[in-house]
Amino acid sequence: MDLATARTMLLGFGGLDGTTRLPDGTAPGTVDAQLWCINMARRRLCRRRRFSFNYQSANLNAAANATSVPLDPSMVALAHVEYLRAAGDVVHVSAVPSLDVFRYLYPAGIASGDLAEYAVKGRSLLLGPPPAQAVVLNCDYWGLLPDLGAGLDTDDFMDHAYELILFEALADFVPIWTLEDARQAVWSATRDELLQDFLDEQADLAGSDGDASMEVPG
Repeated sequence: MDLATARTMLLGFGGLDGTTRLPDGTAPGTVDAQLWCINMARRRLCRRRRFSFNYQSANLNAAANATSVPLDPSMVALAHVEYLRAAGDVVHVSAVPSLDVFRYLYPAGIASGDLAEYAVKGRSLLLGPPPAQAVVLNCDYWGLLPDLGAGLDTDDFMDHAYELILFEALADFVPIWTLEDARQAVWSATRDELLQDFLDEQADLAGSDGDASMEVPG
């Protein structure tokens, strides 16, 4: 589904057009209500769930003796972190889920060495111990997808799961602009059913017997 079709459906279902005023009567100004609801729905789904459409890869460059590197802005949850040592072998970097434990293991001023573990603090990836040599960290992660608009009318997620995105927008974001709607409970129930169908499909494609719905920390 492209953006123009999604806009038409939001107008038809929720009565939401691009000039809808906020509940207090204030005009949205430069905010496009339809586009805002669609993108907020996409972002919420990407933040709360892990699935194949928002599984991505990026490289982070860590200088020698660096204690941290900034995370890519789109990253929501890390899946794998590894790097290639000068000797040619691949090193898997393990996660330390507790910052207190990480600080205990790798206190300030610790000598550099072979990077073995990481922790996440805010938007930084903490490195333990700091690498003795510069390394390129290959990161697989679940992340936010680019917002639609500004020349991007659709993507694989929108094409494949447009009904889920539409009802996520109707259930949680359209009412912000249009006040209460008696249909909101129906929209929410439909969203929940579509989400479960989507997660079951993702689990089947991954060859998993369990539920693919893994909550993203934070």
